[in-house]
Amino acid sequence: MYIPAQLWAEIDLDAIAHNVQQVLQLLAAGRGRTPSLMAVLKGDAYGHGAVGVAGAVLDAGAHWLGVSTLAEGMELREAGIEAPILVFNPPLPDELASFSAYRLTATVGDLATARRLAPACHLKVNTGLGRFGADVATAAAILEEQPVEGIYTHPGVFDLPELRRRVARFRQLLNRLEASGHRPALAHAAANSALLLEPGTRLDLVRAGNLLYGICPEGCSPSMIDIRDAWRLRARVIAVRQVAAGSRVGYGAEHVFLRPARVAVVPAGFADGIGLEPAGRMDRPRVLLRRLVRLILQRAGYSLAPANGGVEIRGRVAPRVGRLGMAHTLVDATAFPDLAPGEPVTLYARRATVNARVPRFYLRDGLPVAARTGVPRPVPLVDNLSLRGEMP
Repeated sequence: MYIPAQLWAEIDLDAIAHNVQQVLQLLAAGRGRTPSLMAVLKGDAYGHGAVGVAGAVLDAGAHWLGVSTLAEGMELREAGIEAPILVFNPPLPDELASFSAYRLTATVGDLATARRLAPACHLKVNTGLGRFGADVATAAAILEEQPVEGIYTHPGVFDLPELRRRVARFRQLLNRLEASGHRPALAHAAANSALLLEPGTRLDLVRAGNLLYGICPEGCSPSMIDIRDAWRLRARVIAVRQVAAGSRVGYGAEHVFLRPARVAVVPAGFADGIGLEPAGRMDRPRVLLRRLVRLILQRAGYSLAPANGGVEIRGRVAPRVGRLGMAHTLVDATAFPDLAPGEPVTLYARRATVNARVPRFYLRDGLPVAARTGVPRPVPLVDNLSLRGEMP
């Protein structure tokens, strides 16, 4: 498969659809009414590209979308996405008009904001994570004054007893609201780890992010759910050169070759989201400790992906050498005597940190069907639209 780029990410839409179906099957196997699925697209869909992924998750059976910021929600609306979208970050005062204009559901934690945006808002309840949201008592008081569409919490823990304690506090609140006639129509508490570890967290909605992209969250094991990785970061070698024993390469001349070697240049660096850790320095305790731990785990039989910034050539890991550059990585390619410019290699980096300018190519049946080349286009700002009676 030819991709017209030097550096790109491949997004497997079939894998994403498979993962959505696996989550839905897990939910359907539980007791009681099957909850709906909210596909979490925060952080540009964890780096995969929110607009490119949104259609795939909705077609596969997701009902809601979740994003972190107003701008992320606006981007989806501008792209023609009509599904309900919950914005997790609470709105700032100057953002309220945009929520209404773009038909976005807001997260609220106080009565005044709930009154401004109701019913299109979900009340966030803080059960221990401590970031934002109303405490249990305040949440009950707010809902007695102002009905809203939804209520939710994010336990944010992976220890099962503590997870159950936090969810129990939330359920007690729901029971109290039910008894008084103030329970919102939608309640949700389960995110990735919680929906796997504790079926009691699955209420009217569940929020899935990592799982949909093939990332096993904390507490997850392959026996719990069959998910497929949807991501590959690829690049083409742009140069290969022979170096003599004693040669130094990279910024600061930090890496010294003790024997003749072949060095390949890959057009990706820290500006693209590749790891910042220098590869050639063994005198730094943190670097040494990390490498020793990885070596022990590998000797014990664990299969580990290359460290952040590693490069895979023909299914084998090639060590990165020298200090990482802004746009280039040097690789010891001595083990590949016929490696030539143009050959594709695989890189490893946190997908959510890969620069948005790196093209994303979306695959079905292994073939590209769409692409996003460059950063998403800007969306217009909204200023007091509700007062002016205008729509974007």
